[in-house]
Amino acid sequence: LTALQIDPQDSFLLAQYAESLFLVDQSKFTERVRLAVDKAYEVDSSNSTVLGLKGIEAYSKGKPAIAAKFWRKAQIGLDPDGSIYGGLQIGIEQAESLVLSSSHTESNDSFSKGIKNRLVSFQPGTGNS
Repeated sequence: LTALQIDPQDSFLLAQYAESLFLVDQSKFTERVRLAVDKAYEVDSSNSTVLGLKGIEAYSKGKPAIAAKFWRKAQIGLDPDGSIYGGLQIGIEQAESLVLSSSHTESNDSFSKGIKNRLVSFQPGTGNS
């Protein structure tokens, strides 16, 4: 059974499931990761974990402006001094820099490890926000 089958309306479970699949699939947006992220976003479009993943997906597709938009939304409600917020800020600055330079040639592999590492360690309610 998957989180999508167990409780398709539990936004926390769906976000954690999407994040787990992303990690298991070596930080790649496979079809099952996309489906999980999209379902989690459909259920709760304000979940920081899901917004972070949507941002990573947009960035990996060469859409840094959209990535920055998702990451800014993900920052809402997070502690500005927290590592997750900081990781998102790094991604936002990098994405905005790409938009300004119109140089969208960087691959997902060269994407700042900071945002991925900080995003995937986000656990709501554990003080890591």
